[in-house]
Formats: sequence, structure tokens, C-alpha cells
Amino acid sequence: MTKLLVNLFDQLSSLPRGTDEYGLEELVINWLRGADVLSIREAIHQWLSEPASMDYLKISARETSTHYVWPLYIARNGYGLAINEFKDPRHMVIGHANTIHNHRYSFVSLMLSGGYRQIRSRVDLPELGGLAQIHDIGQDDLFQGSMLAINHEEFHRLINVRRRTMTLLVKCPPAKEASVSVDAKSLRACRHVPVEARLVQLMNALVMTGDTAVAEGKSDARLT
Repeated sequence: MTKLLVNLFDQLSSLPRGTDEYGLEELVINWLRGADVLSIREAIHQWLSEPASMDYLKISARETSTHYVWPLYIARNGYGLAINEFKDPRHMVIGHANTIHNHRYSFVSLMLSGGYRQIRSRVDLPELGGLAQIHDIGQDDLFQGSMLAINHEEFHRLINVRRRTMTLLVKCPPAKEASVSVDAKSLRACRHVPVEARLVQLMNALVMTGDTAVAEGKSDARLT
């Protein structure tokens, strides 16, 4: 494993709990001194060439409608590191990154290659059964080498994603159990719980009748 990555892993492991995205941004800025994006990509490539690292990624990687998530490291204090590898824009379908959404965790994103435009929005979430209100408040054009800190309460969406776009995500521990997305056309909000946190729902579904299980699934998917 390269010294560059070991250094970042060690710094994440030693972070005090409660360090926010601005603390992470300062950490990454200091880590980048003396290193450029190409050397970081080379270091990650070297680390991924190790059999143990490759086996770990094969087990932990996941796919969304817009990108692949490759978890590289998670420290005992909950801070972690992942690569988001975006799909070719021709193969993306509507969902996830190109919807208006927030996250369960705050993070810092470093653009390793490619680029996209981030649209930031203020979202007023509805009461039960109501519609969300969306107000775009700004945008950021990000290219190779760009870095951005995002709080878990901020809503954004990504457009104009370039081919071969990859970002290095330095993540805080989750601050809440679910994220929220809003459909720009219907203005309906949906709550998203990570699959690993749904074990209780799975066990309940196994002992429910078919109709009850379907109703339970629908209620889980909607924001209430």
C-alpha cells in the first residue's frame, strides 16, 4: 500500500468524533500538499492491485442508477473513503445523483477525473401527503482537481456529467438513518433507508401476508 493512502487512512482514523465536513476539507487540503490528482489516482490504482483490496471491493461495492460506489476504507470512528465512478451519460437512467437529494452523512468530494455541474437547492419538505417546494440557490461547475464540502442537510443534484467522471469521497459518519429525494415534476418526496438497515423490515415481511407486505413496502418508500 502506498504511503499516500496510508497517510490518509491514518488521519481519518485519528479524527475526533464530531469533526464536520469543514474539518474534513481542511484535512484533505493538508493531505494534498505535495500531491496532485494523477499521483492520487496512481496510488489508488496501486492499492487496488493488491489481492486483499480487490477482494474487499468485490464484496462491498454497489451500483446505483447513475454511478458505482467503491468503498476503499472505513475507520472505527466511522469516517471513511470511497470512489464514486459515474456511468457513461448515455447509460444513466433517472434516479439518485440526477434527482434532488440530500445525504445521510456530510462529506468532501475531490474530482479525480471528468466533471459535472452541481445545482444546489433549498427544499421545503411537505407535511403528510403534501408537495415539496424547491428553490434553486446556486450552482458549481466541477472539474478534475475541484473539491467541494457538502453537509448532510443540503439538497443538490448533478447534471452535465462528463464521461469517465470519478470522485474521491471523504465521508463523515452517518448523521441520520435516511436520506431524502424529491421528484422535480411531481414534487413528491421519498425517504431512502440503506438496505443494510432494513433487516427488521425484511424479517417482518417474511411473516406478513402478501397484501400486508406490499402495503408495508409502499409506506416505507414514501416520506412521512
